[in-house]
Amino acid sequence: MRIVWPIAAFLGLLLPAKASSQPLPSHGPYLSIGGGALQTQTFSNGSVDTSFHVGPSLEVAAGYDFGDFRADLSSVYGRAAAENASLHLFGATQNLATTGSIQTNSIFLNGYYYVPTKHKVRPYLGGGVGYTRLGCGVGASVFGINYECGSSASTLGYQAKLGVTYQSTTQLELFAEGVYRGLTSRVSTYDSLDSFGVQAGLRYHFQAAPAK
Repeated sequence: MRIVWPIAAFLGLLLPAKASSQPLPSHGPYLSIGGGALQTQTFSNGSVDTSFHVGPSLEVAAGYDFGDFRADLSSVYGRAAAENASLHLFGATQNLATTGSIQTNSIFLNGYYYVPTKHKVRPYLGGGVGYTRLGCGVGASVFGINYECGSSASTLGYQAKLGVTYQSTTQLELFAEGVYRGLTSRVSTYDSLDSFGVQAGLRYHFQAAPAK
């Protein structure tokens, strides 16, 4: 819940005041940038469970807005530092000292659908699929012996989003969204590595939206 509260204040600013003299939804090409915080799920490789701190997320996209639908290509970066690890062996649990982090770099092809409204605020939902590169630099110490994953893997990744956008000017939109990201293949024999959280940002349209 700690990553959800900051978004509540932002969403409160998006409540429509009046429907008169407001710009119509923008169309045409756009650029967008957004950032936020994501929580990566606990990762298990059978005998060791590793949990992570909430980490940063950054997404930059270029696309085209058709009105009630838009599509874009986005570059996404995520990072999560290891919080703690537990070793489960012969029915006993031993906490381990952990260091390092995991990083993901993705390229997604996304599609989004807007719920039509008569206000500046429009809800939307969407998602995308693409290439994800996962880098692991997490280390742990077990009985004085150090272990480090120190590896990377490429896989097909995906994301799903639910959010709201606010038409601030004829060319600028502000948005806030909930995000879920995952990998199509498992990164260990036991668990995949998924994350969820929130992002906020802005979207700039090269063509100005007409006013009502």
